[in-house]
Amino acid sequence: MNEFEGGIVIVTHNVNLISEVCNEIWECGEDQTVKVFPGEFEDYAEKLAEEMKEMEASVAAKYEQKEKTVQEKKK
Repeated sequence: MNEFEGGIVIVTHNVNLISEVCNEIWECGEDQTVKVFPGEFEDYAEKLAEEMKEMEASVAAKYEQKEKTVQEKKK
């Protein structure tokens, strides 16, 4: 695949395959857009990990607030 001069779309979760053969990462957004990610796959993986941490923190904060509200109503 590395020597093929055309385009190939690969859909996989195999990190080794992605790192070995891909020279561009295309990100499909929630807004139905497709954008080329400006960086290597490792950079993209770090971005996704950071986004997941932010989502987890947001969910945890909402859960804590809901629990606090429930406890206050019990008083």
